[in-house]
Amino acid sequence: MAQKSVYVRFQVPKEAVDKAYQLLQVAKDTGKLRKGTNESTKAIERG
Repeated sequence: MAQKSVYVRFQVPKEAVDKAYQLLQVAKDTGKLRKGTNESTKAIERG
């Protein structure tokens, strides 16, 4: 496994990584992201 960056202080579950990757693939393939992405990111970061 690659060394974690200095700013990463937690392990991300594999399921979350897979879901995020799938989301990025869909966004890449369709070229569309729905409004509210910023709000979703904020909610995730706040926990």
